[in-house]
Amino acid sequence: MCKILRMNRLCLAAMALAPLFGFGQRIMLDSNLLDKAELRVSDGVVSDAGLLRDYDCNTVTRLYKGDNDPSVEAIFKDAVAMRGINLVAGGDLGLAPSKLTVYGRNTDDESWTQIGRQLSASFPYPYTNTLVRTANTKSYSQYKVSFALSSGAQCVELNEIQFLGLSSEPQRLTVDGNGRFLTSDGDVHYGGYGDAVSVTKQRVDNGVMDEEAWQAWIEYDFDVPTSVTSYSLGGDAFASRKNRPAVWELLGSDDGINWVSLDLRVNEPQVECEDYATQYVPGVSGVYIDFNAVANDILSTIDKKFYRDYYDGKYLIDTWNKDETKCNTGYNYWWMAHAIDAYVDAYRRSNLRQHELHARAIRTGMYTAYDPGRHDLWNSYYDDMEWMCLACLRASETFSMGASTWLDEARQLFDWIWAGWDETTGGILWNSESQRGVIDSKNSCSNGPAMIAAALLYQKTGEEHYLEKAVKIFEFMNAHNLFDDGFVKDGPTNNNRGWTFTYNQGTWVGGLLELYRVTGDTKYRDIATELIDKSIDSRWYSPYGVMGESGKGDGGLFKGIYVRYITEWVLSGLLDADRQRRYASYLVENARSLCLSALVRPDMTVLANWRDRAEASSDEYCASVLLSGLFLVESVNRMQAAGILTNRYAVVNPEVQRPFSRYRLVTNQNFGGGNVDFCSFDLFGEEETGVDDITDDPRPSQCDDAWYTVTGMRVTKPSSPGFYIHQGHKILIPNQ
Repeated sequence: MCKILRMNRLCLAAMALAPLFGFGQRIMLDSNLLDKAELRVSDGVVSDAGLLRDYDCNTVTRLYKGDNDPSVEAIFKDAVAMRGINLVAGGDLGLAPSKLTVYGRNTDDESWTQIGRQLSASFPYPYTNTLVRTANTKSYSQYKVSFALSSGAQCVELNEIQFLGLSSEPQRLTVDGNGRFLTSDGDVHYGGYGDAVSVTKQRVDNGVMDEEAWQAWIEYDFDVPTSVTSYSLGGDAFASRKNRPAVWELLGSDDGINWVSLDLRVNEPQVECEDYATQYVPGVSGVYIDFNAVANDILSTIDKKFYRDYYDGKYLIDTWNKDETKCNTGYNYWWMAHAIDAYVDAYRRSNLRQHELHARAIRTGMYTAYDPGRHDLWNSYYDDMEWMCLACLRASETFSMGASTWLDEARQLFDWIWAGWDETTGGILWNSESQRGVIDSKNSCSNGPAMIAAALLYQKTGEEHYLEKAVKIFEFMNAHNLFDDGFVKDGPTNNNRGWTFTYNQGTWVGGLLELYRVTGDTKYRDIATELIDKSIDSRWYSPYGVMGESGKGDGGLFKGIYVRYITEWVLSGLLDADRQRRYASYLVENARSLCLSALVRPDMTVLANWRDRAEASSDEYCASVLLSGLFLVESVNRMQAAGILTNRYAVVNPEVQRPFSRYRLVTNQNFGGGNVDFCSFDLFGEEETGVDDITDDPRPSQCDDAWYTVTGMRVTKPSSPGFYIHQGHKILIPNQ
């Protein structure tokens, strides 16, 4: 059963500023009142105030004390109710604000009214945030946040500031007379903004072994199809923290049976703030992130901190430490293949020759990496050579110089790889010392990449034997290396679900893509999309909607490999439209989570867990983890370059503009509670009413037959007393 949680607004009246509780670790939220305000700093001086409201990585604004304490003022065209503040510190925590006071007024002539005070704001690390809420229940057109300087400080340093609240309430569509709310529990009398409804988790079968999957949803059914421009979801102070959605998807439907995806959100913090709801525009992030710049910054970190001399070439060291004496300068052959992939991606995006030169230098270093006496790319581990074969193939398709050399290297590598094929039982061995004639040495990591390489070599050369080999590998893996639910095992006899690594899923779906591309056999597409669907929707595989592995060392690369091959499917043009948008949204949302949760500034290094900052105090970072994060960011850049995303990295989705009869907000993950609490769910729009001016024209044939409220809201028929517009006339519906 669902129940309505009515909010007690009286108990907040005496509150000063207090920390806002928010699940998730994102440093910025999607709604910011300051987007529609003029911003001034330090007693009216217009300085670099604009830097305070746009996500810009390491840029900071310093506010100095003049005649009064340093401050930030926001001036709005119309009065708004500001409910809370999000502050992001700069790089020097000694200059971070700890004490602040918030004021409001409506004109320059008025005195400031204090509406809140905070005496102990804290930030765990540089460039992290703290959330505070005010006890403010009034609306003002001007606000000021005044900061007291820390002992010995000459200024306050901020990276970002956000004001929380709805700037001017858009046209709310979820009102009496337009339709009705219902939930997965059934009909509900739900008031929308300001209310919360608690919904029971409904068990579902998502096809994933051993997962107790569930779903809960809230829906609004319009009497007539209606376009929606935005929606809201809140996190009221009185709703259970554990019951709040962590992941959700907004769906649209005309019949309640066939649904299309309009918006996907993952790892979203929900703010514990009375009378506040975050407003979301389907497909659009409220925080603009320049993923091109982020990719450049991460690659610059790799070049400056990891890129070192190795014999006649270059390589990336294993681990960089702020204390240079503690750097792990070890060599990892297969990581270098992915380093080349990183430079290939960067070259495709920028066309800068330095990336080609770096890739060639990495290859030169690899000639002496495994066996200095050979001076070639041979390695006794077949999977290591497979990664390098794939990197050489990408380089041959990308770089302007030496393409034939890269292709020759790929062909030679594949010849060595195919020597590991076991004609007795099938499958490619893990290394040259593995026993033939047995199944358990045929790991997925030594077969999946080879399937991709063989199919790509067939496309590159037209030689049929490559395609035959790709199909052989598929048949072996399909028979031996899959769990019953389609996830890829680490090896044929390894039934440990904890070893269902992301990179094996990635190379499997990557190989299936190439086989589908060259054969047109839909079985390859269906196997791949079923697995990606489960990976995205599974609480086990994507906790809080974010790809879940967080290993270092070799494991640091795993997620980036799966990301690469999901991206290849998105870019292929071979998916149905809804899947293409869902997969693209998943990748964009993961990249947003990485940038706002796991990007450590100012070093521009990446944490292994893309959804929180638990490791942010570490002084060392692993090259594999940086490469994986870079691959995710580059996937977004590649989709944007292909036109799948807009210039602001929103997923292109024409369905968003279409009117639907039903809108459903679905979640399958919360923060561990027994139910799901949906707070302040509403739909908003700028509906075309068809009413221009009210006239006395009696000719109904020239008017539509719909009814409208006096504010222009279309309704099927009047359901309560009041004035309505019908066929060009204002009509009073009296009390019955």
